[in-house]
Amino acid sequence: MGYLYLIIPYIIFLFGWTKYYISIPLILVLLIVLFLMIKNTISNYNIVYKINLLVFILILFIIVSFIVVFGIGEIFPQSIDMRRGRNALFRDLINFSWPIIYPKNGYGVVYYFAHWLVPSLFGKLFGLKVGLFTLILWSSFGILIFFILMINFLNIKDNKYIIVSLFIFTFFGFIPQFAGGIYIEYASMSLQISHLFNQSIAIWIMCMLFLYQKNSSNFAFLGLSIVFYSPYAIIGILPYMLVKLIIDIKSNKLIEFKNIFSIENILSTISIFPILFLYLSSIDTMSDGFEILITKHNYIILFINYLLSFGILMILLYQNNKNNYIFYTSIFVFIFVSMIRYSQDHNFSRTNLTAVFFLSFLLIEYFYKNMNIKSIKKNIIILLFIFVSYKNIIYFENQISLFIEIGISNDNNIVKKTFNENTKNDWILRTITCQDIDNSIFFKYIAKNKK
Repeated sequence: MGYLYLIIPYIIFLFGWTKYYISIPLILVLLIVLFLMIKNTISNYNIVYKINLLVFILILFIIVSFIVVFGIGEIFPQSIDMRRGRNALFRDLINFSWPIIYPKNGYGVVYYFAHWLVPSLFGKLFGLKVGLFTLILWSSFGILIFFILMINFLNIKDNKYIIVSLFIFTFFGFIPQFAGGIYIEYASMSLQISHLFNQSIAIWIMCMLFLYQKNSSNFAFLGLSIVFYSPYAIIGILPYMLVKLIIDIKSNKLIEFKNIFSIENILSTISIFPILFLYLSSIDTMSDGFEILITKHNYIILFINYLLSFGILMILLYQNNKNNYIFYTSIFVFIFVSMIRYSQDHNFSRTNLTAVFFLSFLLIEYFYKNMNIKSIKKNIIILLFIFVSYKNIIYFENQISLFIEIGISNDNNIVKKTFNENTKNDWILRTITCQDIDNSIFFKYIAKNKK
């Protein structure tokens, strides 16, 4: 199910946005890739994980509750970025024919909107409210897939800890986000659900599927399928793939070289990379470029930032992970991301969402393996978790309080309802459109013609 969750939006995109003589062959190739991967999964991971029905229902209830309370579905209050941009994009996906070229400004929509494609398709067919309801279901289903993959991977059998691990994951967070005036985002899981769900949920699934991989034969699919959810995610997962590849090559060179050039990798690259590269590279902010921050940091403050954000927890988890490449690679990703800025915002920080995920995963693993062990280190980690999760718990409580006070959100609470407007020099509009479609290879030769 994880593989399907990652690729279904791209298949819809191919069918809805590109010419049929391009989309149909590529979709057939992707179906072959899915068949091969699912076949190999069944043969290599034929493990039945049993879960109590009542526990499963409780998990589903908690997930849906978190999804709704954190603002997905426009029932509870939402972040400003949702109200001034993402809700508008979701409505445009519903209200305009695909590919979207706005009549008032002639701009073509270019964005990593995979998470909204399935719900927007239902919205096209049955209206906005059904689309929003489907968005809740799609988001909840994604978290359920990731969570089942995780508890199965960790082989968690204790029903109480299954529920506890869900709360640990949801409220896991960090302390500071600034390093001498330079903003470095370490997005807590609560923030990811409320603010970055269109990227994060698929990233969690991708990370779990990566942990299940016995070799590199599916790496191209995992890395490329996540790009349509978040282009930053492929940069975030690439170091882990490279380190695992090096480890596997040392163990068995010939077989691993064969896995690198597997049919799944080759066909995934052919069917996903060219289309998404030409599409996403046509965005108007593509030329904004990267900025290296190595010479701009105050390294004393940056070190304190590292220590408080992830360093203390990493030190405490070291003994249990000293032979775990995931542990060391996560440290590298955190440091690497803090040295780069892209465009005018801090979005490149979201490259570290993979490292954030793996750190929360290691924490859940530690608590489960030491569930019945009493130690000073465990008590310190518990206190640290309580401290960093406090802000997220308060945010959850505030969401409920605001809902009680103002009721269900409505269209009046949405700052922007569409990007179909004649606004010029709007930076947000630049981040989601190609403003020169006549010179875009994708819109000229690949996208369906607009009549």
